[in-house]
Amino acid sequence: MNDKASVKIFAFDPSKDKEPKYRTYEVEEWKGHTVLQVLRQIYENQDAEIAFRSGCDGVGPARCGACVMEVNGSPVLACETPATKEMVIKPHRKFTIIKDLVVDFERKGGSNG
Repeated sequence: MNDKASVKIFAFDPSKDKEPKYRTYEVEEWKGHTVLQVLRQIYENQDAEIAFRSGCDGVGPARCGACVMEVNGSPVLACETPATKEMVIKPHRKFTIIKDLVVDFERKGGSNG
């Protein structure tokens, strides 16, 4: 039985890409982890090109809001949201995309696919 999580992550660099796309990763260690911890695992072990923002270690109470994004269609803070077996992770729709999951908090009016 496959107990790996399937994580589909929005990928888009407006300075280079014409259209957004998604990249899918399999993650073995996800149970008991936050979405932010899973993103860090992917960054450290599978894809160092993925861009996301965080301001804490992802295991304590949220302090800054830097990791706001959407997981499975709901706005969340990645540092306090438990990872699930299947996740679709996108930038928060309220803000303009800088790259991948990183948004510009000063500019509203995002458009993520």
